[in-house]
Amino acid sequence: MKQKGKLLLMMTFLIMVYAYVAVQVNGYLFYIPPSYVDFGEASIKVYIVALDGVDSHEVSNLSRAVKGALHACNTSLLRDGCYIFRIDPGVYGRIKLNIEATVITNWTQYRQVVENSRQVIIVNAHGETLPVPAGYAEEEWIDEIAEGMLHRNITWVHTAGYPFKYAWHQECRETVLGEEGLQQLMAHIGKPNITCRPALLKTEPIGMTCWAHDNVFGEGWGGLYDAFWVEHGNPLNASDFESWPLLSLWGKKYLTGAIVKFALNKTATTFGFYVHIGTYQTYDYDHNPTDSNFYRCYAGTALALYTATTKTAAEKTIKKATEAIEKAQQEGRTKGLEEAQTLLEEAWNDYHKLYYQQAMIKADQAVQVAEEATRPSLIETHGTYILTALAILATTSIGALTIKRRNKHKKEGKKT
Repeated sequence: MKQKGKLLLMMTFLIMVYAYVAVQVNGYLFYIPPSYVDFGEASIKVYIVALDGVDSHEVSNLSRAVKGALHACNTSLLRDGCYIFRIDPGVYGRIKLNIEATVITNWTQYRQVVENSRQVIIVNAHGETLPVPAGYAEEEWIDEIAEGMLHRNITWVHTAGYPFKYAWHQECRETVLGEEGLQQLMAHIGKPNITCRPALLKTEPIGMTCWAHDNVFGEGWGGLYDAFWVEHGNPLNASDFESWPLLSLWGKKYLTGAIVKFALNKTATTFGFYVHIGTYQTYDYDHNPTDSNFYRCYAGTALALYTATTKTAAEKTIKKATEAIEKAQQEGRTKGLEEAQTLLEEAWNDYHKLYYQQAMIKADQAVQVAEEATRPSLIETHGTYILTALAILATTSIGALTIKRRNKHKKEGKKT
């Protein structure tokens, strides 16, 4: 029964991504191969932090955690190395992925990556433990991580339990941060009171959200059926993030898995993300316990890769749409351009909400509309002036004709 359920879900996934479109013509059924809209490439660097000699909390097997993150970085999991998503029946979007994954085992490299990297994903495989390099206090190192997330597009992946709960210093000593570690981080986006207290009386496993299944693990990174259900663990509270852009992997009210936009304001462009995997135990689709060390890291890394991939593609497509509209304006092709501008505005709105697939689709439509825009006719461009001139001309002609007739009648009157 367990295998049958897993097989059924896998078949559903294959049908969603690879199925041909059935079209009936004159009673005959034809199968049309899917078509693709290419959204370019996304090159992503992933650093997996697994430092030698660092004690970890809630990670019992560090090597399995590392393998889980590396598994998510394996582009052979994706069809032709691409992330593919559905646009319309038989029409799919496609983004080529180039992923470079590096396992960090020494302190020097770890410090350099956090201090200097841009547009990277950092996966902390140590779970609740935050490694802190020599020369930094715990709060200072958290501030350094936050600075990278705010201004250098760094995404930080927390992989187990309560985030930033412990600090392991390079000097081989451990300190307890408790709730203050996460609060120190979240203060940088104006949320200094965020906690991850366990959901009271929540003992039953929590399932994957429809969004995560349909967009990340259903179409892109394969079915995450070995972590379809998870223990509540230490979730974020959704009420703390009202109107704040985030996407949930597990949970709605209590977010055991989620990705949060780490930005100061709506229009920021240099922001990264905080990925929260707050669970302890993972379960397969049939509620059997699975290798949580592996699947927590796999889920968190895949979620970060999905977001980085679609964000990059959305930004490129929006830029292309902006350039297409500007070109049309410069060439005087303004007829139909208002629709393109509306689509671009909608694409930006979706982008700010983290709806990157929708942003790509609308921006691509804006490109097409802008390229098809035409020059308005003379009447369309100067219609008001032409009509005014014609009206003046007509009025003048009528007046002249009236005067001429009056003069004629006067002359005829004098003759009689």
